[in-house]
Amino acid sequence: MIRVLVADGHEPRRAGLRSVVEAERGMSVIATATSGLEAVALAVARRADVVLLDAGFPPPMSTSEAIAAITARAGHPRVVVIPERGGWTATEVIRSIRAAARGESPAATDAEMDADKTTPVHLSEREREVLAAVASGASNRDAAAMLFISESTVKSHLSHAYGKLGVDSRVDAVAQARQRGLLGA
Repeated sequence: MIRVLVADGHEPRRAGLRSVVEAERGMSVIATATSGLEAVALAVARRADVVLLDAGFPPPMSTSEAIAAITARAGHPRVVVIPERGGWTATEVIRSIRAAARGESPAATDAEMDADKTTPVHLSEREREVLAAVASGASNRDAAAMLFISESTVKSHLSHAYGKLGVDSRVDAVAQARQRGLLGA
């Protein structure tokens, strides 16, 4: 079992990454962190095998400082730095975690990343419905009313879709879903 710490300053992306990792056989999320300082403390305390680390942590402990501290203090877990603007798909994240756990370079190669652009992303029917509502310009409240669900459920579906699509914003989620043919033109 690969023990993963998810450290990201953006709640929707953190939740999305957590759901991607938890859905993968042989992996578990042992904790989540919202800052570089918290990531270091939890990596040490929880003895993570792999740390997924936000590329954009600001001071007082930037991403590079967090990497150095985790490497020095936490028994050398592997660190995977996640691009700030949602540049990886869920498949790329999982591949990078597995590579890091094996002691290999966690960054997906360009060829692997190009191949993943055609790898299907499996969104649930409800996630597609929520994204379609967002694509039409609906707010979370409007989408909830349209789909007869709560606003928090809309947020949950968006968060899961963000993780699966490897993005961290509504605009990027809609663009990725359209690019992959999940919403039409």
